[in-house]
Amino acid sequence: MNARHLTGCLLIAFLSGCSEPVAGGSTDTETGTVAGLATRPGGTRVANASILAYPIDSSASGPAVAARRSASATDGSYRLEGLVAGRWTLEFVAVDGYRGLLQNVEVAPAVVGSHDAVLHTPGRIRLPVDADTTAPWIEGTAHLGRRNDGFWVVDSVPAGVPLALRRGMGDASRIVANLVLSPAQDTLLP
Repeated sequence: MNARHLTGCLLIAFLSGCSEPVAGGSTDTETGTVAGLATRPGGTRVANASILAYPIDSSASGPAVAARRSASATDGSYRLEGLVAGRWTLEFVAVDGYRGLLQNVEVAPAVVGSHDAVLHTPGRIRLPVDADTTAPWIEGTAHLGRRNDGFWVVDSVPAGVPLALRRGMGDASRIVANLVLSPAQDTLLP
């Protein structure tokens, strides 16, 4: 076996042993873990809640960094490993429809951060359709409005946390409202 062939084999063997995607020179030490409990307002633990983590700043973005999925265990505990260092939003959805949201969760390299989530009955936001044809969306989440009977409607909105409702695209987006919904609240904005 010649030296070039041996070098190629070693490189392939090394790369096949990598378990996490690498972006911009990232290493396993540049990732962290978030863990905690998913509960209802009274403290009852929420089993099997789906959890979606979104990167929300440039230090946690790039081609190899995407949303991560997990689920809470039967005792309500959850653990998301391998999150690139930076700020993340964690959204929780229980089987019975309860929802929770943790915003600006700071993930530090090689650290297990503890973040508990309280899940509530979700609410809804409505805006009259006007000349602005862009759908409203909740900052830091995948909640996007849809047209329905002359309104923009954003369903399944997590309650009990500060939210920024935005419209527009990219740098031209603007905040329409800052609000905190109560559980099951239906909010009509002007």
